[in-house]
Amino acid sequence: MNNIYGEPGNIPRVAKVIMAVSHPIRYKMICLIGAGDISLMSLTKAVNSSRSNTSQHLILLKNAGLVVSKRIDNRVYCHIADPRILYILSTIKNIFSKNNIIK
Repeated sequence: MNNIYGEPGNIPRVAKVIMAVSHPIRYKMICLIGAGDISLMSLTKAVNSSRSNTSQHLILLKNAGLVVSKRIDNRVYCHIADPRILYILSTIKNIFSKNNIIK
């Protein structure tokens, strides 16, 4: 049997990333940020949440190494730390699309 998880030390890191994107708001945030750099204010409006709640979700995404942010003047902008996460999420989305759903 193939070792699908690679090095045993990778398991906690992989689990942390999966947990980070498993919440609907965080999944939506990753998709929005993946479409292009976005300000925290715009992100908050797009996910229809409070700034505090959005910031808490963003911290979790940052801690998982998925998102980085930068301050320009008085605004915070977010972008994807590693675009490969978008490929992974796109693959998952395609697997679970209406025409190709795993039951």
